[in-house]
Amino acid sequence: MIPRLRVPAHQLREGMFVSELDRPWLETPFLFQGFLIRNQREVEELSRYCEWVFIDRERSETDVEPGQVTNARTRNPVQALFGWLRRDAARQVQPLDSLSAFERQTYADQKTTIGDELPRAEECVENAQAMVLQATQQLQTTDTIKFSLVSRAVDPIIESVLRNKDAMIWLQSMRGKDKYVFSRSVACSVWAVIFGRHLGLDRETLTLLATGSLLLDLGKVDIPAELLARNGRLNDEEMDLVRRHVDYGVSMLERSCGFDPRIIEMVRTHHERFNGTGYPNGLKGTAIPPLGKIAGILDTFVAMTSQRPYADAMATYDVMRHLNELADVEFQAELVEQFVQAVGMFPTGSLVELSTGEVAIVTSQNRVRRLRPKVMIVLGRDKQLLKKFGQVDLREQTTDSTGNDSLWIARGLPPGSYGVDPAEFFL
Repeated sequence: MIPRLRVPAHQLREGMFVSELDRPWLETPFLFQGFLIRNQREVEELSRYCEWVFIDRERSETDVEPGQVTNARTRNPVQALFGWLRRDAARQVQPLDSLSAFERQTYADQKTTIGDELPRAEECVENAQAMVLQATQQLQTTDTIKFSLVSRAVDPIIESVLRNKDAMIWLQSMRGKDKYVFSRSVACSVWAVIFGRHLGLDRETLTLLATGSLLLDLGKVDIPAELLARNGRLNDEEMDLVRRHVDYGVSMLERSCGFDPRIIEMVRTHHERFNGTGYPNGLKGTAIPPLGKIAGILDTFVAMTSQRPYADAMATYDVMRHLNELADVEFQAELVEQFVQAVGMFPTGSLVELSTGEVAIVTSQNRVRRLRPKVMIVLGRDKQLLKKFGQVDLREQTTDSTGNDSLWIARGLPPGSYGVDPAEFFL
C-alpha cells in the first residue's frame, strides 16, 4: 500500500491525516506538523492556504484510495508569493476593548540603527540589573522600596526601546544562561515596553507597565532561596509558600510610597488566569485588569525563555506555540495574538535552523513577512562552523545556494544550541 498520497486541498475530508503541506508549516496557522482533520472548518482553512497536501493513509481514520483523488492544480509561484505578501501586510494591530481606558498613540519607526543603539541598550540593562539588586538589598533591611530607585531603572529602558526596539530584543536573546531571578525581572520590563509600544499605549501607560513588570517577583525576597533554586518538583505545601510571593510583593508596595495603584493591582493579578485557574483569588475573564492580563503573558514568556533551575530555556518559537495553545484558556486570545506579532516567532538575535539543515542567527526583521527575516548562516548542513558567514534575506531568497532546494526557517532553536553564542557574531 502506498503510505502517502498527494491530495488537492479541495478534496480533503474529515478523518484524513495531513502529514505534509505544499509550503512551510510556519507560513500557515497550523501549529502542529501533522494532524487529523476533525471538521469541515479545517478543510476550508487548509484550502485557503494550500493547493495540495500529503495524506498519511496509515494514520487516517477514513479510507483513502489513489483512485479517489485527482492531480492537484498547478500552483503559480509568483501568484502564491504575492498572495502571502498581501495576507501578511493585512495583519494590522486590532483594537482591544480591554485597553480602551488607556490613551493610545503611534510611535515612529526605529530612530537609530541597531548598531548605534546596542551599547546604550546594554548600559540600560546593566543599570536596571544593578537597581534590582540594590532594591532587593533595601527590602531585606527596610521592607519597603523607593519609587525613585525603580524609576531610574525603568525610564532609560523605555527610551531605548522607543529609539530602536530590535537592540533590546537582541540583548534579550543573549540572556538564556544568565542568573534567573535578576535577569527575569529586567527582561519582563523590557518585553513589557516592546509589547506596549506595539499596542500603541501612551508614555504614561508604558511607564506603569514597565514598572509593574519589573516588580512582579518582588515578594520572592521573602521566599526561602532553597525553594526558588531547587532543581526538582515542589510538594503542595512548598508550592503554596512560593505562591505567597504575590501577597508579599503587594504588601511591600502598599507600605512603600509613590506607587500607582494600577502597578500594585498588576502585581496582585499577574498569576490570575483567563479561565479562573490562577491565584491568589481565582479571578477570570474581565475581572482581571488589563495590565494584569498583559503581565501574565509577559511573566510566562520570560520564564519559559529563561534558564531556570528546573528547566532549560526554550526557543521563542516553541514558547509562542505554547502561548497559542493557551489562548482563550489561560490568556485572552486577542492579547496573545498581538504579543506574537510584537515579539515575532523568530526575534532578532535568535537562533534558527533552516530547511537545508544550516543554522543561522536572525539579524533583522522583515516588516511585511515576519516569518522570513534576514539571517546570517553560521553553521553548515553538517552543523560545523563555516569559514565565511552568509547573509541571506529570506524574503528575497527562497531557494538555497544551489537553486534546487526551497529555503525557509524550519524551526527555532533554544539559546546555545550547537554551541553557538549569537553575541560572538554581532558586528
